[in-house]
Amino acid sequence: MESLDAHQIAQLAQWIIFAGMTAAALIMFGMAVSRRVGYIRLGRSTDTGNGRSAGSHHDPELDEEDSDEFLHLSSAPASAKRPNMEHIRRIVTLSTRDMNVRRALGWLVHVFGHRKLLKDIRSGILHLVLFYGFIVLQFGAADIIWKGLSGNALPLPAYQDFIRIQEITVVLVLLAIIYAGIRRYVEKLARLKRGWKPSIVLWFIGGLMITVLFTQAFDHLKEGSNAQPAPAAAQHNSQDSPIFLHPKNTAVNNITILGLGGSSQSPYLITGQSAIPGAWEVLYRFAIYKAQLLTAGSISDSQTQADSLYVNYAPFSSGIAEGMRELGVPGGAAEVGYEICWWLHYAILLAFLVYVPQSKHFHIFTAPVNLWLRRRLPPGKLAPLDLEDENAEFFGVGAIEQFTRKQLIDLYACVECGRCTNVCPASNTGKLLSPMHLIMKLRDHLTEKGAAITSRSPWVPAFSGGSQQEGAHVMGGAMPVWVNHHSADGSEEEQTSIEPTMTAQKHAWQLRQDTSIYDAALIGDVMTESELWACTTCRSCEEQCPVGNEHVDKIIDMRRYLVLTEGRLPAEGQRALQNIERQGNPWGLPRAERAAWLSAYEASTALLRPDEPITSIRTMKDAARLGEKPELLLWAGTMGAYDQRSRRVLFALVRLLQQAGVLFAVLGAEERNSGDTARRMGNELLFQTLCAENIATLQRYGIRRIVTICPHTFNALKNEYPDFGLDASAVTVEHHTTLLDRLVAEGKLQPVHRVEERVVYHDSCYLGRYNGIYDAPRNLLRSIPGVKLLEMERSRQNGMCCGAGGGLMWMEERSGMRVNEARVSQALAAAPTVIGSACPYCLTMMEDGVKLLEAEDAVQARDVAELLAESVFGRNESTLLEKE
Repeated sequence: MESLDAHQIAQLAQWIIFAGMTAAALIMFGMAVSRRVGYIRLGRSTDTGNGRSAGSHHDPELDEEDSDEFLHLSSAPASAKRPNMEHIRRIVTLSTRDMNVRRALGWLVHVFGHRKLLKDIRSGILHLVLFYGFIVLQFGAADIIWKGLSGNALPLPAYQDFIRIQEITVVLVLLAIIYAGIRRYVEKLARLKRGWKPSIVLWFIGGLMITVLFTQAFDHLKEGSNAQPAPAAAQHNSQDSPIFLHPKNTAVNNITILGLGGSSQSPYLITGQSAIPGAWEVLYRFAIYKAQLLTAGSISDSQTQADSLYVNYAPFSSGIAEGMRELGVPGGAAEVGYEICWWLHYAILLAFLVYVPQSKHFHIFTAPVNLWLRRRLPPGKLAPLDLEDENAEFFGVGAIEQFTRKQLIDLYACVECGRCTNVCPASNTGKLLSPMHLIMKLRDHLTEKGAAITSRSPWVPAFSGGSQQEGAHVMGGAMPVWVNHHSADGSEEEQTSIEPTMTAQKHAWQLRQDTSIYDAALIGDVMTESELWACTTCRSCEEQCPVGNEHVDKIIDMRRYLVLTEGRLPAEGQRALQNIERQGNPWGLPRAERAAWLSAYEASTALLRPDEPITSIRTMKDAARLGEKPELLLWAGTMGAYDQRSRRVLFALVRLLQQAGVLFAVLGAEERNSGDTARRMGNELLFQTLCAENIATLQRYGIRRIVTICPHTFNALKNEYPDFGLDASAVTVEHHTTLLDRLVAEGKLQPVHRVEERVVYHDSCYLGRYNGIYDAPRNLLRSIPGVKLLEMERSRQNGMCCGAGGGLMWMEERSGMRVNEARVSQALAAAPTVIGSACPYCLTMMEDGVKLLEAEDAVQARDVAELLAESVFGRNESTLLEKE
């Protein structure tokens, strides 16, 4: 066996080093991934059971892609009721196969279509370039690696086109990285974190792109150096001298004659030596001579162009190579440069592979999984607790491992883009809560506690030398400092800003060496109570999240733990819950007064039409006694029954239903609070008690249709009561705007009187983001003569919360700016005369905001039903109707 020469030894060493680096990187990558999967597996495997809180309830019937169609059915104008109901039933009864297809298509749209990323068009396009750029460049990386190992390119079809695509993609990705750096460090978008950690990925990707270009450039330069043409003084008639052929003259270069002695190292040289005797050699030399004559002119006239390394299928790398040759880089240096850049490229590639699962870029793998497991219909639905489980040691979530595994996947899917925080009403008004930091802090806490529980370090390689990190990350005492904020050019004052919250979170979340991870409490040290009670449950964060993270259910789970397990919540919240439990309303007004609005309505109609018989509203109890069965139940709700301002909305709806000839009845004193406030504040026990009482009443009277003026009650009855026994297939729940929209479309209500108002409409979160109703209120406003419909900068899915959801209607805001003040400021920017709404909570918050800003002389807050009533009955009658 012959001994290996130096070249073979070098090749063998290269393969050994390559294999060792690859194996080490893959092992470290696998360890980093498997350890984080192990941390996720610490969570609960099911959404319900053991009396513990659930993450997000997954409806087995409908997928999120169906939700867009399903949620918007009631907001579209309808000419008849029955087709809508049949359409809903058709969707609900879709086959399992159709559901799976829809789910898969929806997943593809989110993952490969960047559905939510493109809401911010600049960031969306930037990410599209990076996403698809990396997919394309994987093939280029394989080609570069193989060529560096074997000396040959991959046998790909249309190779020059392949190289051209690769080079263009490299440059686009490089430009995208530069722009990403500009957005983060020059434009300084408030939602993006700054520092050395967020910039690591920019250096990784930038380094990969630059080494690709220079590896290819040195390859061009190396090949060009090995293929230099012979000196012009060479004698072409010498039998041993090389004959120069034009490098672009394929007609000559492709001549192949058996027996020619030629250089195998260059396509540019053919020696004159030949074993062909006689006339054949003469003919061959004549052909070569003729070819030289044909090309001599072009060679002498454009020698520089002929010798150029630039090729149009590799414009960037070959251009760099030509520049280096002009600078005098010798062939030997090209060989060394190629090897350095090739190994550097591969080292960066492997280092990036190991880095990805140990950073926020783990979302490359977890985000597609998270999107596949994303919430089904209906959005925002909370899973019930099994309060009868005698073995339950706690209710809610008081430790990181008590979240479900799906909830823990959320933590590693986060990309830290800050879109959630950017739209959060709490973050925008100087509260400590930041949805992005909620996920980040829970992720850091899970990683630290998971490492401690499993005794497996999250960091590979573990440079610290141990499996457990000393100390733990906890929240310090920093709070946002709210000051007057101005726009970027300083021209006007901004009403919202996330800067104080981002700054406070950055300084508060610190590693404390003297704190054991087992002593770091989830509620208190990781998430402060002020953060948990700042959430309005508006789901704006979830609407914007591109990877399907669910923030609100985690906050509700921790509230449940505070309320049910530890009995802690803010004093005013405690007072509201106690009042609901004792008197059935948050104010503590007498339970017996729940039906008082009925007599108040009769009094107002008597004043309106003194010569006509009093139109009374029948209760379900009276109707049952008379053997009647009204087709519709009007659910007054706690706001409609007790709040004087909301009563006017309820009166307007009653008058409109009577005008349209709709037979309806009410529960009166038998009606109970819906329990939405109690549930969002974490008191699941009170919610389930009220829910059971209401369902029993509905079943007793065999009620099949319900309408209400409150989106919170609407959402609870429609989406959450079915978990406790309400037959969703038999009972239809409707918001008053969709019912009125249909009555107008059917001609049963005719808005004929002009209402000269500029109306800017505010979207209720529980009507819009929770139930997809955006068009019905706007259709009603467009149907009113004289009304000019305006839109705020943030509207529909992007609309900002009024600040009353999640139980905050009954609690005070103690930091920053009031949410309703910020929202009213946004409304006033449209120069309206009326701020329209379709929710009693929103109406109250808008009116309070108008007063805070001292704009009540120019702007009113009114419900859509009130405006419609004015158009149907006229200004005078409508005004009298509002009086009690």
